[in-house]
Amino acid sequence: MCGRYQLLLTWERLVELYGAEALLPAPPDEMRVYNIAPTQPVAVVIHPASGQVELTAMRWGFPAPWLARQGKDPFSRSLINAKSEEAHQKSTWKKPLREQRCLVPATGFYEWLRLGKAKYPLLFKPAEGELLSMAGIWSTFQKDGEEVQCVSLLTTSANATMSPIHDRMPVLLSPEQWGAWLDPDAGLDELRELMGPAPDDLLALSEVSQDINSWRAERPDVLQADWSLDDVRDEDT
Repeated sequence: MCGRYQLLLTWERLVELYGAEALLPAPPDEMRVYNIAPTQPVAVVIHPASGQVELTAMRWGFPAPWLARQGKDPFSRSLINAKSEEAHQKSTWKKPLREQRCLVPATGFYEWLRLGKAKYPLLFKPAEGELLSMAGIWSTFQKDGEEVQCVSLLTTSANATMSPIHDRMPVLLSPEQWGAWLDPDAGLDELRELMGPAPDDLLALSEVSQDINSWRAERPDVLQADWSLDDVRDEDT
């Protein structure tokens, strides 16, 4: 699962890296960088029918359709991740997977080592380079009479780097795979080939401040560790 991530690159740098046309003149004022959480606006790369790759911003998390059927606010619960192995079979995900795939840029994502009741945050970032591209799907919904574009991340089974911490991870795509993922004509078999675990050497991990356990923590010093992975593992043995 991916429930929090970071994006420390500028809007201009993202346009450069993806060869994209910026759909917005600048990122929204409320866009976070150190501690991006569900329901917030996030950077998204899409490939619409016009043929030009575009960089825009969307709300992170689909609304829950079953809440709407119960007469409740579907946006009160955000569906931020979809299991890649099942997405083609699920009513919420199958049409976006077929027709509206996207890339969600990140410079790292967070996961938590859980020992008893304690949660220790770790940052998984590129072992080389500056960018991770997470596979996403998006769709447009109505909220308070206005159209809202929402994005969810696809997850897959963990690779060897990730598995000691969590059994799931985001689907991560290399630059060589971006075109195939965004291709509107890609078939399910081709997409399945892209949605496997990342290579074991793609990611490096590091401890970060436990302040990041709160989604409200949005400042540079959350990247400064206040605990040691070796120490907490020794204490747990």
